[in-house]
Amino acid sequence: RKDGTIEKIIPRQQLNSHKLIEELMILANVCAAETLMQKNMVCVFRVHDLPSKEKMEDLHNFLKDMDYSFPKGQVPKPRNFMQILQKAKGTKEEILINTFILRSQSQAKYDIDNVGHFGLALSHYAHFTSPIRRYADLLVHRALIQSLKLGDDGFKESNIDKISAKVSQMAEHISDTERRAIAAERDASERYIARFLSDRIGDTFLGKINGVTKYGLFITLDETGADGFIPVRTLSQDYFYFDKRTHCLIGRKTGIRYQLGDPVTVSLEEADPLQGSIIFKLAHQPKAPRTQKGKRPSGKRSQHSKDHDRKRQKTQKSRDRKHKPRPRKRK
Repeated sequence: RKDGTIEKIIPRQQLNSHKLIEELMILANVCAAETLMQKNMVCVFRVHDLPSKEKMEDLHNFLKDMDYSFPKGQVPKPRNFMQILQKAKGTKEEILINTFILRSQSQAKYDIDNVGHFGLALSHYAHFTSPIRRYADLLVHRALIQSLKLGDDGFKESNIDKISAKVSQMAEHISDTERRAIAAERDASERYIARFLSDRIGDTFLGKINGVTKYGLFITLDETGADGFIPVRTLSQDYFYFDKRTHCLIGRKTGIRYQLGDPVTVSLEEADPLQGSIIFKLAHQPKAPRTQKGKRPSGKRSQHSKDHDRKRQKTQKSRDRKHKPRPRKRK
């Protein structure tokens, strides 16, 4: 609005025209990288390494619990992920599996050492063109100008070793500044959204669980895409434990489960524009699952949680023995 306030917030849509432009951009980026490799010229690659072994172990265990097969102990390939995503498409666990696979991936960065782009299944990839002009694009432009002799706007240095050393430092620097820019953009968006919602305290919204921790649930609203948090203490009159293997909060007495991707109805409790924080509360507590005889089951705990509790109890007993007061000797 003219007075600087927000009129409405609409989640961004991806149209077919966007997808077409994205495909053409990827082809241009691949061609730029190929050309520089053929000319033996230094190139700032956009690299995306393989997921870590720890994340692959977690993903394997998670998908196994969801009755999806995923290779264990092998070098993962992009097609392994695509097969899982295709199998999950249209199912009730589609959002959950998509989210978990996305979070298992490594972080992309800029580097002159090419390890390929795992996410795009490309052996060489650079940022030659993008909707937002980045400094990495300009470095690739200068390398192309110099290697193809297109003018005087290439690198000023002619020695390839010196160019490589300098460009390597630049690649590391712009990878760091990219992460800072993403964090700044996220912080700004959170503040704007919190300001927009600050006048709607008490209203109810539809959303989905996009994160689960032992401290509570992270929620994304369908209407605005706003992200907020539900503290575990507000869920219900039950003790909830976090099952790391399945990424669930499970009520020990009621058996109620909260999992990634679950739809929820929440009420807005707090919206702080200064901090950009939003606190929700469940508007409707789900009913505990019932057995065939109509009894409410207690939460079934995974072996990981049971082992964790045994270890905690053993540690506490050891501490109690260590700090147990000794009886005083009578003089």
